Amino acid sequence: MSSESRKKVKMLILLGITTSIIMTIFSFMLIFQERYFWAAISMIGAIVGFICFFRLKIEMNKVENK
Repeated sequence: MSSESRKKVKMLILLGITTSIIMTIFSFMLIFQERYFWAAISMIGAIVGFICFFRLKIEMNKVENK
């Protein structure tokens, strides 16, 4: 894998984790406003984002080790 591709993938991972953290914070703000349905949707999106980007990181490590 070229160094440019590695940098792009790492930037995508960082962007995804940052977005998931922002969604989690937004979810807590919605909970305090008693908008539970939208808070649940936001929390589910954050969890899915974390899972996807951690799996992407694992796959990237597998590719680098080959």
